[in-house]
Amino acid sequence: MVQALLNDYVEGGWLPKLPNPSYTSIMYSTPADSMIAQAINEGFQGFDYRLAYAAVLKDAMTPPNGDLNHKWLDREQAQPYSAREGLSYYKQYGYIPDDWTSRAASCTLAHTYYDWCVAQIAKAVRNTNAWVFFNNRSFNYTNLYNPLTGLMNSRYANGTWAPANHGWSEGGQDLYVFDVMHNIPGLIDLMGGTTQFNRKLAARVRDPNSLVNNEPGNHYPYLFDFSGKPWMCQQVVRSELTQFSDSPGGLPGNDDCGQTSACLLFADMGFYPFPPASATFMIGSPVFPEMSLHLPNGNTFTITTAMNSPKNIYIQSAKLNGDPLNSPILTYSQIEGGGTLNFVMGPAPSSWGSDWRGKPLQWIGQIACQNNSDRVPSSMPTPSLIQSTNR
Repeated sequence: MVQALLNDYVEGGWLPKLPNPSYTSIMYSTPADSMIAQAINEGFQGFDYRLAYAAVLKDAMTPPNGDLNHKWLDREQAQPYSAREGLSYYKQYGYIPDDWTSRAASCTLAHTYYDWCVAQIAKAVRNTNAWVFFNNRSFNYTNLYNPLTGLMNSRYANGTWAPANHGWSEGGQDLYVFDVMHNIPGLIDLMGGTTQFNRKLAARVRDPNSLVNNEPGNHYPYLFDFSGKPWMCQQVVRSELTQFSDSPGGLPGNDDCGQTSACLLFADMGFYPFPPASATFMIGSPVFPEMSLHLPNGNTFTITTAMNSPKNIYIQSAKLNGDPLNSPILTYSQIEGGGTLNFVMGPAPSSWGSDWRGKPLQWIGQIACQNNSDRVPSSMPTPSLIQSTNR
């Protein structure tokens, strides 16, 4: 899959946004950066890491043609291909001003996460300077946090706040305030701690269907794992699953190339890949008495649940390969290693996993968080068509 993306870059000059038969500017920012970073962090081989870095570096540093002349409206006809919309302004201000670019706030938050993904790839190719630069630029999400409201807010070029409903795509402030994929612990600190974070999150998850029917909210239930309330994650995940059925209308919203179905399958298994590209999985509430993954490396990873039922949705205890598992998180390597994950379920919330906290992303050194393009290599290797190889 990564080789296919890189071939698109070689032949067309950019990584694509969607698996369409041609380049499209539907959606926004550069999600291929995330997929490549995840493959690298999970240890996949068989593609050229340096070519991958060249591709994502172009995404992160080269504004699309006409960037200063287009509003980049969603599904706008006859516009140039856009990778990171508003990147010219993002590099200048540390955010995309609402004055000039459509969906400015949504794009800004997406750019910050994809900056973190580029940092992962830079680290893999031992480009320390770029790793530091993009890691630090990924803190630009803080430029949209409005402490007066405790929400994300689009802002104008002069720094003032735009109206609350400006700058968003398929959502609003209350949805996108949690769109800091790469630094949820840092977001908790920014909000003033777990109490404020949990209050806002609990208000947002009251409608389970609003979470599963579109991508911006798919990860919300699992954020409770970061804030000392895994039992709330378990409760919301099970509530979400009631939105699915085996009827013709049994898939809430749009499957969007299979992502809604994938969310269902992960929820059934009891864990969900988050943060994206981190090679970790947050634990939810497994559904089946037993489920096994037969892995390509020959190992089998089996999830079992004792006392499970539609009422017994809360994890009371867990063991991984016979050892107590007291944190609501799994790693990719633990799953790939095979073995057994055993859960004991019950009808009431428990304190299981509530002591775990993630570590906030760290600012590295003194490199500034905005343009400073001279600190990042300006030249990129000349790509050549890569050949298909096995993993």
